Amino acid sequence: MTQGICFIGAGNMAASLIGGLIANGTNASSINACDTNPDALQRMQQQYDINTTSDSLAACESADIVILAVKPQVMQVVCEKLASLSAERDRLFISIAAGVPSSAIDQLQQGRRVWHTTNNGSITLQPLIDCRAGHTGGNADEKTILFS
Repeated sequence: MTQGICFIGAGNMAASLIGGLIANGTNASSINACDTNPDALQRMQQQYDINTTSDSLAACESADIVILAVKPQVMQVVCEKLASLSAERDRLFISIAAGVPSSAIDQLQQGRRVWHTTNNGSITLQPLIDCRAGHTGGNADEKTILFS
């Protein structure tokens, strides 16, 4: 089964992770990227042939995994908007933003699986992620699959 992956934020971190996912066999059609910057979305669509939109709720609708790759100063606003997504779908939310306090993503919890991560390697070489703290949900198998 192909999992739908949505990136909220289409900057350098998201681009590198998307590139790594595609290089390792993830089908580009299963990846959505959302950003408020139309130029960033156009670059993503042209470079990786993924789905892009400026509507974060629409981008997440079919996603099984939502990767929060926004600047720290907008994380809380983004999470407040995403909190309106139905919790019936078992989505995994992963924050890759450095310097974001746990309180900024608290409103996503509401029974959802939410992980806060940091990058532990050169993001331009390969998307290496190390889980520093799991906020809610998730299990050891999930941590191994996602972060190894």
